[in-house]
Amino acid sequence: MLYHGILKLNNYPNNCISWQDCFHFRTSLFYLFTVFPELICTFFVFIGFYTRHALIVLIINMLVFIFVVNDSETIVNNELAFLYLLMYLVLMITGPGVFSIDYLIKNRRSSSANNNLTINLK
Repeated sequence: MLYHGILKLNNYPNNCISWQDCFHFRTSLFYLFTVFPELICTFFVFIGFYTRHALIVLIINMLVFIFVVNDSETIVNNELAFLYLLMYLVLMITGPGVFSIDYLIKNRRSSSANNNLTINLK
């Protein structure tokens, strides 16, 4: 997804004019609503920072792409979007994992809470 976001950002002036406006926003605003998840949220998932929050945005982005933007397309033509959606749903269920910033933050909070309990008990 990061690759798609970089391509859209590099071709911003050209693509913004021809971009579909499904929700009757300004075309440039709708274009940025597509580029943001593909760049920022994908990067957050990659490093494991606010992973589930970023995945919610990416899942919504894929659902809009599948059912609103390409609703007339067949499932075969939307195969890559369905695969991305399935991958995001699996990551949402399993969580960020051990090698993530979320895991480090969670362990830091739990260890500081345990230290506070032992200090207060003495």
